[in-house]
Amino acid sequence: MDRPQGDDLSRLIERRRALGDAGALRIGDQRSSYHYSYAQLAALVEQSVAVLIGAGVEAGELVLCPITPVLDSVLMQWALARLGVAMLPVRADLPRSRRESLIRATGAEWWWQPADTSANIRPAGALIRSGSAHASAPAPLHSPKFPSVPATTSTTAAAHSHPTLTPTPMPAGPTLHQTAVMPDLSLAPALLVETSGSSAEPKLVMLSAAAIIASCQAVNARLDLKRGDHWLCVLPRQHVGGLAIGYRCALAGAELVVQARFEAEQVQAALWDERITHLSLVPAMLERLLGVNPAPPPWLRVVLLGGQGIDSNLARRAVEQGWPLYLGYGMTETFSQVAGGWIGADGLPQPGLMPLDDVELDCPSCDQIQYQASSDASNVAPRQAPSPASQQAQPLRIRGPMLMLGYANPTRKPGAGLDDGWLQTSDLACRLPGGGIQILGRADDVVLIAGINVLPAEIEQELAQLDQIAEIAVIGVPDPTWGHRLVALYVGELEPPQLEAWCRSNLPSHQRPRMFARLESLPTLSSGKPDRRALIARAEALGGRRSSSKDPAMPG
Repeated sequence: MDRPQGDDLSRLIERRRALGDAGALRIGDQRSSYHYSYAQLAALVEQSVAVLIGAGVEAGELVLCPITPVLDSVLMQWALARLGVAMLPVRADLPRSRRESLIRATGAEWWWQPADTSANIRPAGALIRSGSAHASAPAPLHSPKFPSVPATTSTTAAAHSHPTLTPTPMPAGPTLHQTAVMPDLSLAPALLVETSGSSAEPKLVMLSAAAIIASCQAVNARLDLKRGDHWLCVLPRQHVGGLAIGYRCALAGAELVVQARFEAEQVQAALWDERITHLSLVPAMLERLLGVNPAPPPWLRVVLLGGQGIDSNLARRAVEQGWPLYLGYGMTETFSQVAGGWIGADGLPQPGLMPLDDVELDCPSCDQIQYQASSDASNVAPRQAPSPASQQAQPLRIRGPMLMLGYANPTRKPGAGLDDGWLQTSDLACRLPGGGIQILGRADDVVLIAGINVLPAEIEQELAQLDQIAEIAVIGVPDPTWGHRLVALYVGELEPPQLEAWCRSNLPSHQRPRMFARLESLPTLSSGKPDRRALIARAEALGGRRSSSKDPAMPG
């Protein structure tokens, strides 16, 4: 497979034109879908480049782009890359106040306003200059000089043919050849992506073209993505978990299959009808898929799980049914995963989470922090009581070619958030004997109870083993006597007194929650990750009440 070198993201789709009728993009589900070949996609991108030039967009600028309509956002993604213009993907219903906040934080010169999706010319909409200094009438992103490039439309998921593509003439005025000489953009962002904000205020991350390519090459090699494969995306594409899939597919010559939202029945239908080989999910989605059809199709090779750790009971159940589960560890700052592992029959990755090629992970060995790593090492701590030695665990540091340029600022100057080329995360980690890493929890989640540092992730892993617990979050809230007390928020069949009794019998005092609340569901973000801030707020509200447990027994 030919791969672009360095930061050459700009001509990737044009090179993929040589794949002809091979599938590039499929949008929709079995009820209605649209298919585009690489030849069709390249022609549409070429048209989009020409109208962007006509609108006055220049290399080094930044455009805010809604992620829907899907086709238009994909065309903008590749046309902007072709011109050396950065893109910040945002959700379609972004409030005006939030849009203005993003423009101020990033210095964005443009934002794209999509038009009626029934328009024949794509992308349909208008580019609008941001800021009073650049205020102008919207620049329409269409031209009567361009006949539309038809997609293959299907009401069944089995249709794969594509119409013959008629070459489209370029318009008068600026041409692609006039954009061949551009300023050095090696330190300019190609993408700005907002973090999910699961535990803090979201941040805006700046990523170079070279970082995007490096990440995709490493992930594709680990997950064996190749030409002719089909990767189904049901994750939000304004976040890195969904956005990265499109870049990986283009690099490999694979097909990106997009469903606007996760519906278990439609995902199951696509797995079988579209011969999906790769699928990205968060654990809650996997749980729902198993409820629709426990068995996966034989051609499904990878189910990439991210966003959070997975309950080993759920993982074991899926692996027993033949689901090929791979647990990834990464973040927006590294354009997705930097480590991961295939989940075995025990429901855990072995031997831990292995770093991708060219990734450096700086953390002490598990022996150095006197933390006895068991043979069932997971992405969270082993099932045992945390010792006071857990105080010695250090935040994981990461260095590699897929690392961000830095956090966004109005001048888009690189470097913010990095220390001599290293990124210090908020995740506590240690290295296992086999070379993999183990994530012990988040540094900002550690709570002090009766003089002992406690990692709530350890307790969550312990309680998640119970058959009658579907989901659980353990949160530390301030306590005037003991420093903190633990609150357990969970979904499951156990009554709170039953769970409390189990904890009294099986957990040491400093690990034992003092308040229990059974919920219909745990709050999540649009990315599918747990909403830690919402969980903390709920726990703090509950933690203000007196527990049915006797508080003086806490240190005993």
